[in-house]
Amino acid sequence: MIVLVLAIAFILRFFNLATVPPAVDWDEASTAYNAYSILKTGRDEYGKSFPFLFRAFDGYVPPALIYLNVPSIKIFGLNALGARVPNATLGSLTVVGFYFLLFELTRRKNLASTGALLLAISPWHVTYSRVDFFATLPIFFVVFATYFLLRGLNKNKFLVLSSLFFVLAILSYFSAYVFVPLFVIALVFIYKEKLGLKRAFVFTAPIFLMTVFILIFSNGGQARFKGVSAFSDQDIIKESSEFARQDGLIGSVIDNRRIVYGQKFLEGYFASFRFDFLFGKVDQITRMVVPGAGFGLMLWWDLPFLLAGLYFLLNKKPNGWKVILIWLVLSPIAAAPTLPQMTSTRTTLMIPALVALTSYGFYFSIKSKGKLVKGILTLLLAFNFVIFANGYFRHFAHENSGKWFYGYRDLFTFLNRVENSSKKVYFVFKQPDILDQVYMFNLFYNRVDPAAWQKNGGTKLGCIATTGQVTLERYNFVPYACLEKPMGWSLVSDNDLVVVSKDLGVNPVDVVKFLNRDNAFYVYRYGNAKESLASEIKKKEL
Repeated sequence: MIVLVLAIAFILRFFNLATVPPAVDWDEASTAYNAYSILKTGRDEYGKSFPFLFRAFDGYVPPALIYLNVPSIKIFGLNALGARVPNATLGSLTVVGFYFLLFELTRRKNLASTGALLLAISPWHVTYSRVDFFATLPIFFVVFATYFLLRGLNKNKFLVLSSLFFVLAILSYFSAYVFVPLFVIALVFIYKEKLGLKRAFVFTAPIFLMTVFILIFSNGGQARFKGVSAFSDQDIIKESSEFARQDGLIGSVIDNRRIVYGQKFLEGYFASFRFDFLFGKVDQITRMVVPGAGFGLMLWWDLPFLLAGLYFLLNKKPNGWKVILIWLVLSPIAAAPTLPQMTSTRTTLMIPALVALTSYGFYFSIKSKGKLVKGILTLLLAFNFVIFANGYFRHFAHENSGKWFYGYRDLFTFLNRVENSSKKVYFVFKQPDILDQVYMFNLFYNRVDPAAWQKNGGTKLGCIATTGQVTLERYNFVPYACLEKPMGWSLVSDNDLVVVSKDLGVNPVDVVKFLNRDNAFYVYRYGNAKESLASEIKKKEL
């Protein structure tokens, strides 16, 4: 059974992997290119040698996925397939680890097999296993780390593996910085009698040392939290201060910013359990929303069994119930204080707990039912999954191509054509804009030599904490925010090319389109577009 489930998991995660999603987004391009840069030079895009945390655009990211990308890029090349193979592989293997974990918790093969199958076909897990995002990676490490801990209660070698895998989870994604230490504390408390004080200390020490190092001594770890935290939102601070001032003594208590922060935290925490988030389409990561009815991050089929599983856990208290319940309770905490709320990336660690609950509910609900009932429920599951698969593999790429920055490959293919190869190219854009991180897509699609990029000065900080004004060979990247004084357009040849994301009202040399045929980029001869370009820049509309 588990071999068949593993085969299903691999097929769903590798089928058309390079084309669904339809293109790499800027995070995937950044991760893959930095892996390519490490492979070729041992340095990242900023020229830093083998960094512990990688700088990416306006923040920092943990290192595990980028270093895992290095052998994949070496084998498959700097392309979408090379970027996505690590997560697709580990996402598939997570299904096996989940089977072993559920069996270790429950000692019920049928329940463990059910859980593995539901994880294999989970819309949330399938879609995130097919992209080069950090969010999926810690699931693999946490699932195996928890399994190794359970085995390690009797054999110390597994305890060492568990500690190592929890550390790797922390190095995978920022949500794990918070979840892992809390989860480990809970596990130690649950199994304190079997662990003992000495073994518990040896097991937890590396995990907490890594957490402290990242969150307290690493500027990058702190920067990431501050960048997405509601506690750093100046509008919230100003609003609460103003209310407190207007309402006097009562306001100083009710509108105290600490009370407001608590409210925001609770609001964010419970938002992760909302029906329209788990089963609808309100995910703020809109490029990951799959078109179609009958599913969201989870299948609608899951809902009654998810509720049944929660009932059985709280009332029947079957084997393993404490681990699953604590996992569910702790997993949204890291995302709770962040903005925007209801983002599927920051809550991916909920997936195993939700799938486990659904598996418990399904197993205990149908345990005494006849073959007919079991068959009908299985057919309903298959039908619901087919609806999701149809939406994802047939419609997702077409409808979401704009959100996935589709068109960059076609754009650079056009710009590199023989008749354009001697012309300078100026990318002019505001921030944010679809061209905002165009320099990274140039590095990725043109496979720019990392040594040449670093010799050119590497990535430069921008005027609003994104990319600054950069020139590399014939390509010029010009964020409007960097134009504090008029650019020397008199030095630009009339035959040079200007790329913008807006129709300038003159005949373009080329228009690059998304898959749905909407216009993505406009390429103009500077001689034809300079008056319109100057007008747009003056109006600050580019």
